[in-house]
Amino acid sequence: MADDLIRIRDIGATTVTNNGARTFTIAPDGKRIAFQMRRAEPNSNSFCLSMAVLDVESVPFIRIVDEGGDLIRWNFEFRGKVGFPSGVPITITPRWSPDGAWIMFLKRVDQTVQIWRARADGTGGNQVTYSPVDIDDFRITDDGQAIVFATRPELAAINRSIDREADRGYRYDDRFSPMTASRPFAEGGNVGHYYAQSLVTGTMRPADDAEQRLFVAPRSELVTKLAISPGRTGRKAWIIPPVGDQFFWNSRLAAQDLSGKVVECADPVCTSWVSKPWWSADGRRVRFFRREGWAQSATAIYEWNVDQSAPRRIYSTLDLLFECDPLNDTLICLREGSIEPRKFIQIDLSHRTSVTLFDPNPEFAQLTLGHVERLAWRNRFGVESYGDLVYPVGYQSGRRYPLIVVQYETRGFLRGGTGDEYPIQAFANRGFMILSLQRPRDIGYFRAKGESGVDAANLENFADRKSVQSSLDAGIRLLIARGLINERRIGITGLSDGVATVQFALIHNPIFAAAAMSNCCFDASSLLLVGPKASRHFEAVGYPSSARNDGSFWDQFSLARNAARIEAPILMQEADDEYLTGLETYSALADAGKKVEMFVYPDEHHIKWQPAHRRSIYLRNIWWFDYWLKGVRPSSSEGIAEVSVWDALNAREEGLPRNEPTVSPAASQ
Repeated sequence: MADDLIRIRDIGATTVTNNGARTFTIAPDGKRIAFQMRRAEPNSNSFCLSMAVLDVESVPFIRIVDEGGDLIRWNFEFRGKVGFPSGVPITITPRWSPDGAWIMFLKRVDQTVQIWRARADGTGGNQVTYSPVDIDDFRITDDGQAIVFATRPELAAINRSIDREADRGYRYDDRFSPMTASRPFAEGGNVGHYYAQSLVTGTMRPADDAEQRLFVAPRSELVTKLAISPGRTGRKAWIIPPVGDQFFWNSRLAAQDLSGKVVECADPVCTSWVSKPWWSADGRRVRFFRREGWAQSATAIYEWNVDQSAPRRIYSTLDLLFECDPLNDTLICLREGSIEPRKFIQIDLSHRTSVTLFDPNPEFAQLTLGHVERLAWRNRFGVESYGDLVYPVGYQSGRRYPLIVVQYETRGFLRGGTGDEYPIQAFANRGFMILSLQRPRDIGYFRAKGESGVDAANLENFADRKSVQSSLDAGIRLLIARGLINERRIGITGLSDGVATVQFALIHNPIFAAAAMSNCCFDASSLLLVGPKASRHFEAVGYPSSARNDGSFWDQFSLARNAARIEAPILMQEADDEYLTGLETYSALADAGKKVEMFVYPDEHHIKWQPAHRRSIYLRNIWWFDYWLKGVRPSSSEGIAEVSVWDALNAREEGLPRNEPTVSPAASQ
């Protein structure tokens, strides 16, 4: 099951990147869809990449028009540092030629990202550009005669200058993020330079003003600013973004009536959580998306007749609609269910029905999966909370199962939690019950007067951590009360904010019998390791300075300060550009004789990207919870070697009985 999850064919990035770039595009004739597919291959530690064209009218006819290339990973500007690395694949947007004969796309070959093209009928393709630096994005001109592309030559020049600094030593300053690299990052050089290249002659020149205007920055789902949607009548509809310090969800819908007058929709459904307006095919009604329901867990589609009536809901789902584009009077969407990986669907809004256009993973339906139940509750602060309860395969009523908590988003396909390191269905096949927990909205949004005050309100007396902890506790109590879980065999996992939840939980509610973390941990030393600029950011929102080293603050949050009290075995599987922040915690726990393991993966980042590493992480997490929550050993030689170390950890604490796990022939990979 672990390999089945790793080898899922993915369409688009699993995390939003490059400013909302489109995962798929519809051909000018409205009959074909172009997109990239990606499949991880753990044995070769590589990815199989392909560009595909789907014929909407001949479903499920699909044609592979290009293959190969290396994974292009997202880098971004982070607290002034340009080119900050990540393990997240960028979204590759295929762009159609005006006649629909070609698609063009970004592709990395021989260490550089260039523009390539492929015939939509699959009869051939070629490299189009030969830029000396990576191409970040591009557009095709309306006449199809040229491409306009963006590069960052200044960034390359700044990095060459930093290389030259090496001979005389780097000055330690705001450019550094010590936990990430021992080399300073570039500051500046993130401005795009635009060039136009003829598709007829191949000649290149700086783009003129009109060509540069082809690059209209895309907006994210919830803060779409002035997203103008023309209808057949020439009217427009758009989202009015939040004003000043308003919270991010306070966007509003407006449109033109038949006379051209601007009308702002005053109905409550139009004044929060709205996004992506478009017109119906007849040009009479504005349709739009809205997040709603318990803790905004549902996605709804509304339509509004600007001239006659209040908006009405025409579609709603708890599934994740990842992207949608209108086609005639339907929507083409990518959709994920809790036990269904991402696939293409077509929604008929007139009849409120949908059909599958293309499922890239038809074999997944043949796997034995755990049943999923959506749960909803409030925490003690009154904040709406929810999670997905995944039942073990072969569930027997009346039996209490060991539980693993996976965090911290649970909308869409339940794969491995945020960061994809905790294989939910593989756990279910091992006899675990899983609570996939959705992090509640920051408590600061309920206490601050505006967006700028949220961080400080969150940190005051650890209010947000207490709110998240309360949601976690309430969800677990619900399962205990229903007689579903063994309260002495509960494990918890987390990445990033989820690690903060694990830290706080292990200190303040020692109910957990084992823990696994994808990075670790936020302690007093972390303020030094993030670098001077980031350290000042944390101090500005209320963290004590590293010089002050405030014990009263860190005693509530630091595992290192509380090492003597921690009883749960802790597994840390860290990227090599983050593991330094785990040293204080690891050393304190190890010195206190606690059960702790730390592994460091090379060339990895906050979200890990290498398939071989993901397989190793998946398997070790399975073995870890099998061992500590069920007393079960793996049967593979690799797993047995790992468990022999855990036997020593288990026997380390003087006076504690040694746990003797049973051997399970089925407990293999």
